[in-house]
Amino acid sequence: MESLYIENFKNIKKLQLDNLRRVNMIVGKNNVGKSTLLEAISLYLNQGTPAYLQKLLERRGELQPHQDETEEERKEHFLSLFNDYGENYSKSNYVYIGNNITDTYGVKIYQVYIRERAEKDEEGLEHRIRSRLFEEDLSDATEGLLDQDEQV
Repeated sequence: MESLYIENFKNIKKLQLDNLRRVNMIVGKNNVGKSTLLEAISLYLNQGTPAYLQKLLERRGELQPHQDETEEERKEHFLSLFNDYGENYSKSNYVYIGNNITDTYGVKIYQVYIRERAEKDEEGLEHRIRSRLFEEDLSDATEGLLDQDEQV
């Protein structure tokens, strides 16, 4: 990794680090973002999978494995990954971590609505189809965008 670009992750609005070497030293006062920087790097290296996001939150003590939490409580924990900590389901609201702003392997995390429906195939087997929807998709529903499901 020769460079690192982070946008909207926790307390980091935008950060570009260039000329990284095999060994880099991170120093600073308490609560300035050293651990956040390391979390961003680990998130990038693990490609931001949902399982890793959950593990990251568990390590921080924000999620307890197998603890009964409401959906609202779980959502609040995941919102803590975003710089503004608020709900915003727009395509323009995301966390990005990569080598640079154009890194095709960068990790992009969005807040999305999920619509789920069941559909039977030609053999009669039922499959669950999930669609990811942004705020813009909901406002364009009258134009038929909600009928274009994306299989996940």
